[in-house]
Order: sequence, then structure tokens, then C-alpha cells
Amino acid sequence: MGEGLIDQPARIMDITQFEEAIRTHRRAVLAYVYTCTRDMALAEDIVQDACLTALKKRETYRPDASFSSWLISIARFIWLRECEKRGVRSRALSYIEENAESLFSAELYEEEQWQSEKVALKTCIQKLPAEDRQIIEDHFVKCRKYDAIAKSVSRSLTWVKVRMHRLRKALRNCIREKLKVGEVTS
Repeated sequence: MGEGLIDQPARIMDITQFEEAIRTHRRAVLAYVYTCTRDMALAEDIVQDACLTALKKRETYRPDASFSSWLISIARFIWLRECEKRGVRSRALSYIEENAESLFSAELYEEEQWQSEKVALKTCIQKLPAEDRQIIEDHFVKCRKYDAIAKSVSRSLTWVKVRMHRLRKALRNCIREKLKVGEVTS
């Protein structure tokens, strides 16, 4: 009878290999968790917990499997536990189900994909009108809240929220289009 995976002894990653794998894949896991949580501080906490859990359970990792997928699955379970504590698990599961294809595609979180998207985003932002670029910068670079942005541009809070929603959608579509037609160069 041939040896199956179950019959083979698991090779435990040594600590140096583990640390290198974490360094290589941490950003991908953080991107995934932030996509789920929309809260950077919470995402950082979950990634930290996922890394510690992975360290404790590194003997369960199979070298023939994707390390980033394994780490993302650990982070996903930690996030779902956090959602349960906060009483929002059903919303979290609904979000996962609606976005499963894009959330669980590990390739989306790899370095090359990040760089391509970053270049596409920069190009798409440059095409925006000056007022829209300023709103994007105020929120994402300067970390200003919507109400502060509304005051600075003499608009209502509702206008800023709607504008941000439309800008995000437009940027998302622009990035997809650029990546699809291969206009992105590093």
C-alpha cells in the first residue's frame, strides 16, 4: 500500500523558516483581514493573534500547502470569533459568503499583485478632479473623518459620504480595467 499524506510524518518548520514565511506573507494576511474588518487596528490585532496561533500550531502546516492560505484561514477563524464576541457573526458570515471569491483568492494578496494594483491606483487617482483627489488624500492619507472633510470643503456630511462611496467605486472599476487591459507597469 502506497504512503498517503496521513502516513507521512509531518515536517515541522524550524523557527527561522517560520519567521521568514511570516515576514513574506504578513502583508497578504493583513490585507485580507482589513478587507473583512475595515478597521486597521483590529486587523493588526487579528494578524498578530494569527501569527502567534500559527507559531503554536506550526506542526499542523503541510509544506506542500500554501503558507499564505494557511495563515489566512487561521486569521479568518480569529476574525469570526471576534465577530461572535461583538455579536456580529451573522453579518460577517454574510459578508464572507457574498465576497468569497475575491476574499479567499490568495493570489490577490501576493506582492506582485499588490504592486500592480498600487500602480493602477496611483494612475486612477491622478485622473480624478482636484477636489476628489483632495477628499481621498484627506481621508486616507491624513486620516481625517468625514465630518472634518465636510467642513473643510463646505459640504454636508451626507455629500462627503456619498462622494466617497462613488469615488471608491470609480477607483475600483478603474483599477480593474487597467489590470484587465494590462496597462500597469511597475
